[in-house]
Amino acid sequence: MKQFALLVLVLIATACATSTRAPTTLPPLTPVPPTLTELAPTQAAPGEVVRVIGKGGYLFTPPSGYNESARDWQLVFDGKPVARLNCMSNHCETQMTVPTDATAGAHEISVEGGSKLALQVVVKTARATPKPVPSPQSADAPNSYWVTNPMSNAHLFVQLIVPKNTGGKLPTLVLVPGGIGASNNFTDLPYRAQTFANAGFAVVVFDPDGRGKSSGVENYDGRAHQDGLAAILRFVATLDQVDAKKIGLVTYSYGITMGTGALARHPDVPVKFLIDWEGPANRNNTTGGCRANTPGGIQWQSCADEGFWREREAVNFIARVRVPYQRIQSEIDHVQPDNSHALAMVNAAAQAKLPFVRLNDDSPNQIYDPAAPPAMLPELQDRKLESRIIKYAQELFAR
Repeated sequence: MKQFALLVLVLIATACATSTRAPTTLPPLTPVPPTLTELAPTQAAPGEVVRVIGKGGYLFTPPSGYNESARDWQLVFDGKPVARLNCMSNHCETQMTVPTDATAGAHEISVEGGSKLALQVVVKTARATPKPVPSPQSADAPNSYWVTNPMSNAHLFVQLIVPKNTGGKLPTLVLVPGGIGASNNFTDLPYRAQTFANAGFAVVVFDPDGRGKSSGVENYDGRAHQDGLAAILRFVATLDQVDAKKIGLVTYSYGITMGTGALARHPDVPVKFLIDWEGPANRNNTTGGCRANTPGGIQWQSCADEGFWREREAVNFIARVRVPYQRIQSEIDHVQPDNSHALAMVNAAAQAKLPFVRLNDDSPNQIYDPAAPPAMLPELQDRKLESRIIKYAQELFAR
């Protein structure tokens, strides 16, 4: 009996000790603040919308636990709150409006935790804002329209040139200017747009954001310009004179950046093919070897500015294009010291297995050895550029 009583006392003592044991302490949750990685665009005017992208913004529990559920972090412009940065699953994104009183120059965009990026604010002389509806036809700009850029809200001037004495729906070429050019590159001497119209095509020319008659701010063929081009392509397909199943995109020089960006980021646009005349492949080509800017020339951002160049290198877009690609390249490039950029573009397209890739009149879908480049077009042929574009367009429309 004494042994039984002793056993009962031991059990009771054990139960009491268990009931008073301290609860298990969980490791603390450590916040991992967001890291800002990208502004789109990197240049904007007061009142314009900028997309802010980052990573992180989650909670970490040592040694290897993560809580990546949704949470917000304060985003500030020069120390003043402007938006909340939404983070989930290691991806952060929001939109902010540049304060209307922001002055021209570099401004700091930062987030809780200290990560920051620089936004270049551009204050332009005010210009009249056109209405985003078809404009009345006029003697100097027949068949002209305004198309709203959905990213920047700029109103883009668009003009359609059609062959004389023709009716019905026509195969159409949309021309993208090189450098920071505008529609007058094609409508002024030597009247390239009219040359294409005389060959039986409807032709579309336009002024990107901040150029020519369009409102907005110069975007140097970045995402705002690419989104504007995509909107124009969708609009063009609705015009009575245009065969929506036969729209070709023709880019001149640096225009390839806008063209490939639009096609890669908007694969639904109604484009049948892409013709590229001597466009640069990357930032090294675009800036002439990452040289310092020259007075009076285009004022490029430093080649070290990843945020700027990530959206402005055609070689990174071409692999995501899903239409036939025709490259035109002469033996003496109009800007570059050699032809290596042509092979970079063609090889990237062929390796990505675009439906058709061709350099000049070579056999299609080739991958070239950069150490043994093929012969390019002689300069005499390059002087007949529009005739060559017409030839390739007719072939590609017929595919």
